[in-house]
Amino acid sequence: MESPISTRAALLQALSVKPGYGLEIITRIKKDAGLVLGQGSVYPTLAALEDDGFVRKAKLSSPLPKAKARLTRASIYELTRSGKRLVEDHRRTIMRVFSLAS
Repeated sequence: MESPISTRAALLQALSVKPGYGLEIITRIKKDAGLVLGQGSVYPTLAALEDDGFVRKAKLSSPLPKAKARLTRASIYELTRSGKRLVEDHRRTIMRVFSLAS
C-alpha cells in the first residue's frame, strides 16, 4: 500500500514532466518508477492537490480523436504555477520520496 506522501510525490513528479488524465498518470508512474498506485488514492490526492492550488484541470485545446472518444469526459490534470514552484523548490525531496516508494 502506498503512503499519501509517496502518492503526492509521484503525482507531482509525473505532472512536472507532462499533463495527463488520471489513468494515464497511473500508467506512466508504473512504467517509469514501478510504483503501482490505485485509483482510490490517486483521484483523492489529485483533488487535494487541486484544493491546495498545485494542480488544475486543464482545458483541452483540441478535441480528442474519435479513437479516444471514451476519454472526452476525462479530466486532464496539469501543475499550476504554484505546483511548478513547489516541484522546483522541493525537487530533491520529491525525487527521493518517489525513488524510495518504487
